[in-house]
Amino acid sequence: MGEVLTDSLRIWQIQSFYKQERDWIFASLGRTFATMLKGAGEDVKTVQELMRHASSRITLDVYAQAGTEAKRSAQNNIIELIKPEV
Repeated sequence: MGEVLTDSLRIWQIQSFYKQERDWIFASLGRTFATMLKGAGEDVKTVQELMRHASSRITLDVYAQAGTEAKRSAQNNIIELIKPEV
């Protein structure tokens, strides 16, 4: 683990409500973590393994959400298909 990540996690731990030894590092950030990895271009298998899910279906169906740019791009693609030629 890199020094920057280690420092960031220490700061997060100080500010977090999840400070017990049994608490997960990303107790409330599973969706954020998966979505950020996908948004950064990581493949589904890598995200699945980093999150320690048994299947990629869990990763995609439950945790990863489409990023704003991906949603906007998809909407723009539909608009391009249906808008009249000028």
